[in-house]
Amino acid sequence: MTDAEVLAQAIKIRRGRETLEQAVGRAVRNRAGKYEDYMRIMADVRDLAETKGISVEEAAKELANQP
Repeated sequence: MTDAEVLAQAIKIRRGRETLEQAVGRAVRNRAGKYEDYMRIMADVRDLAETKGISVEEAAKELANQP
């Protein structure tokens, strides 16, 4: 499973007021991922958000749509 697929799943399964971080954590666990996977994915999301000056949600959507 790629990081983009994990992010796409996290966006899809996100509940109500749940943070993106919580949804990504759940998506990683559902795919039998490790904490290191979660940390790498969220670091990539935060880096893109900071670089582009966008929210982490927007950054996650961009990364989820990458091949």
